[in-house]
Amino acid sequence: LLVAIHLLDESGTHFQKTVAPSLPTEYGQAVDGMTVSSATGCCCAAVASRRRVVVSDIPNCKEWPAFASFALPLGLRAAWSTPIFSSSGKVLGTFVSYCLGVCEPDSLDESLSEIVTRTAAVVIERKELDEKLRESEGRFHTLFELGPVAVYYCDASGVIQNFNRRAAELWGRV
Repeated sequence: LLVAIHLLDESGTHFQKTVAPSLPTEYGQAVDGMTVSSATGCCCAAVASRRRVVVSDIPNCKEWPAFASFALPLGLRAAWSTPIFSSSGKVLGTFVSYCLGVCEPDSLDESLSEIVTRTAAVVIERKELDEKLRESEGRFHTLFELGPVAVYYCDASGVIQNFNRRAAELWGRV
């Protein structure tokens, strides 16, 4: 079983990051930047349909001939792809499992997909939240330090803990 996670860009129209440690490098290079279209393959179809998509026999897949021509040279013969949803229901990407032979997913594969997609969603949302927090902290720091108003804050006993440049200027401490 070979697996990959494809993340979508902010607009949800292109794959922007692929993590596929068990697949050849060419795989990730081919997928990153790909436009999401239900006609492209199982990962794109999973994103577009918002449901799990199974292709148990890629060589005989009539629905996505371009997908077959991409997957077969890599030795991939079956695939099932599950969308990764945010807590608000937005599709963040997809988790895909590949077999080197023709096969159908079983209940263990479904359980694995469920665990991975939920875990990935938590990790992705946490990373996005951390990035937004860093941006907010940067904006706050800029306003605090460079703002035209004197700003300072004290602890519970009234001792000044920090102050900005304008406060220092007013107190003659620059």
